[in-house]
Amino acid sequence: MNSSEERYIGERRRVDLAVRMISHEARTGTIRGCTGLSEDRIRKLYAHYFRTAGDASVRRRRGKTPRQPTFFLSAPVRQMEATTLAGLFLTAGLLKVCGHGRLGFVIDHGDTGFGMRFCDVYESYLALHDPSAISFERAWNLLDALARNHELGIARCELCATVHVHDLLAIGNPVCPCCRLKDTRGRGRR
Repeated sequence: MNSSEERYIGERRRVDLAVRMISHEARTGTIRGCTGLSEDRIRKLYAHYFRTAGDASVRRRRGKTPRQPTFFLSAPVRQMEATTLAGLFLTAGLLKVCGHGRLGFVIDHGDTGFGMRFCDVYESYLALHDPSAISFERAWNLLDALARNHELGIARCELCATVHVHDLLAIGNPVCPCCRLKDTRGRGRR
């Protein structure tokens, strides 16, 4: 294969990934960071593939990416879905378990291979959770938060020993979302 064919294949992968990410309503900055395409090129891809095609179901998200880690922990259902995503990230090789239960990135998260795997994971998550509570952008930021180990990580439940997404800054012993749900339901009946 000569160099012009390689460049064409690389460009085609970047465009295919950008279109796939646009279909999940990813923000321009996220797409640009993963594909290397310019903002103008991303807008033109959206206009060509979605706006002119009459697909009104795909919206362009504006503004800053949501980054609040408390979103994933504020409701047991969201915490369970975040735990599903964390398991899928590990299975797909986007995250690895480092020492002492800490997580880290396996591969560079600024290339098309990473973006394609992430889209595969997100689409698997959507198949498991319908309707889903976590958007593409929030899932992207969950992965980043887990890999950086600043506020979110994984922990083993004190009551049932299952692994779940946990607030690393929380005081007290970790309790998984299923046990939290059981506890709140048990209290409500009394």
